[in-house]
Amino acid sequence: MLLTCSSEYQSSGAFPRGNLSILVLDILCWNREGIRIVPQILLKSQMMNIRLEESSFCILIEALCRIRKVNYATKLLGFMVCDGYGINGSLCSLILSTLCARRDTTGVEVMVFLEEMRKLGFLPRRVDWGNVIKFWTKTGKGMDALDALEQMKMDGIKPDVVCYTLGLDGIVAEGKFKRADQLFDEMLVLGLVPGIHTYNAYINALCKQNKVEEGVAILGPMEELGYRPTVATYNLLLHGFCKVGKLSRAMEIVKAIPSSLLHLD
Repeated sequence: MLLTCSSEYQSSGAFPRGNLSILVLDILCWNREGIRIVPQILLKSQMMNIRLEESSFCILIEALCRIRKVNYATKLLGFMVCDGYGINGSLCSLILSTLCARRDTTGVEVMVFLEEMRKLGFLPRRVDWGNVIKFWTKTGKGMDALDALEQMKMDGIKPDVVCYTLGLDGIVAEGKFKRADQLFDEMLVLGLVPGIHTYNAYINALCKQNKVEEGVAILGPMEELGYRPTVATYNLLLHGFCKVGKLSRAMEIVKAIPSSLLHLD
């Protein structure tokens, strides 16, 4: 894909004899109708030996990502590299982000693209790994999300609270509760302060194990850090107590809920 230059592109004779107007491309790429005629313009520019500038590649790839045409954006990135411009980290991040956000993307597609980026010399940043972790969590592959978190650390990048929370969500959904405990503890040891979403993810893990009282005990430290329980927090505890048949404790939780949050799901 990225590492293989298109033979058609290489043999097109697109050598520097002029530059395709950046302004024209920029205008065309801001609506779908304009994007549809861009291939015709590019074909004619090649026939006229008009070379595509790096900024023009950027405009086209950004436009393709906006309309979720990731495969075309990836192919164009390959042409860009073959044309001697080198890897563009921002474009790689954009394509990866778009790929991870697309509903029909497979894990194989994400990992192949990520590996090819790395071969081209691009080192994924924290935000890139965050997108990959989020993708695995969203697709129900919690352990793959955890593997991505570990790879991130191997690359010398310290995961932030968001990355840990996404990883925690993923492994809790898979029922890997022991690993969830370890991940939460690891975050604390590293000096990271959990956010409300992190606490909710951990309370969810405890409730799924019928350790609802331990989940209630977490509310104190949460509030000490300035995080007030949310509707989601109370819902987790209520569902947990109902699940284990402790309806009286569920009622106590209801009474403790601030009136401003009494629009429970």
